[in-house]
Amino acid sequence: MLELILDRESHNGRHPRQLGPWHWECEARGDNAHYCYYFHFSLHTALAGEATVDIGPDAALHPDGLHSFRAHVPEAVWLSRGATHSVEWQRHPVEREAPHDRIRVRVWLDSGETVSISRMRPYPLSQVTARLAQLAAQPGARRVSLGQSVEGREIPALEVGEGPGSVLLLAGQHPAEFGGTQAVLGAAEYLLSRVPEATVLRARHTFTLVPVLNPDGNFRGNTGANARGEDLYRAFEGAASGGTPAAPEAAALWAWVRELRPALTLNFHTFTQPSPRGDFPWEGLYTPPDEAFADAGARERQRLLDDLLAWETEGLSQHGTFSRHVPGALEYQLAGLGVPSVFYEVQDAVGPFRQARTGVRVLQTALRAWES
Repeated sequence: MLELILDRESHNGRHPRQLGPWHWECEARGDNAHYCYYFHFSLHTALAGEATVDIGPDAALHPDGLHSFRAHVPEAVWLSRGATHSVEWQRHPVEREAPHDRIRVRVWLDSGETVSISRMRPYPLSQVTARLAQLAAQPGARRVSLGQSVEGREIPALEVGEGPGSVLLLAGQHPAEFGGTQAVLGAAEYLLSRVPEATVLRARHTFTLVPVLNPDGNFRGNTGANARGEDLYRAFEGAASGGTPAAPEAAALWAWVRELRPALTLNFHTFTQPSPRGDFPWEGLYTPPDEAFADAGARERQRLLDDLLAWETEGLSQHGTFSRHVPGALEYQLAGLGVPSVFYEVQDAVGPFRQARTGVRVLQTALRAWES
């Protein structure tokens, strides 16, 4: 009567068990103990009725994964009715009363209806590549590729502009953080617009926009890793000293950095939900620690950038201060080359319109610092 579907693009779930005609349970399949909270499934029914699904943590990662799951329990999930991966996603509350260490979702389905439910508002790889193709058809844009993933998927990218300054925007290191992808593609749309400032920027700079650095993880429904279980945020240690990252996606990106030496990079990630310790919209900023920088001049350029980001964006609304990058981070290694960087966490709960606007605002602020 009620079918639970876990094997579609960007879906995540394991160990499904039917508890009754209208009641299923499953686990949020984790990549590791930290990234153990993303789930995405679809429901289909031939008859109308109210469905209940209970989602628990990945039992294979117990007990460490349980802490991550508990820390990311949402007040609402994203729901789409109709065709799978429909763009019409809306917030849907979870049940207040649920079994211990479970998230319970109830939803009414009409006869013959399919409903998709996700912890994060998903942006599947197939939709990203389709949108890139549309953008690449506009004047001033070129479709390019950074290379291939572990499983041989293309790492899609877009080039915009003809200027001498190289600027990199990327997202999707952690595949379930789809808000970063929305921010990068929002920046792409802005740069290709008729806005006078965008016209000037296209003449001054060449922008390379990589909305999904981890295409395998996106397709597989991973939370924070590629197809080989590697965290692409922590995959770059030693790169500035001549090392080559082991992860193919990180190696392809670093080869691009070596060849074009960007003057500025922006990396967008996503916070999963509001936090009681911060203010709306609960976003975040990271910066390299002082010891990462090649020289005092590079450190000061980054500090100017950080000051502008602190006051001109909402990146400190969750923690109130900058978090510091680890040595394996791309931005830590870029600091060793003297390249300033932005690492911005957009908020999943606000949705794609605000995420796209955030991408544009952060880009505008970063360029002001670079050009000053």
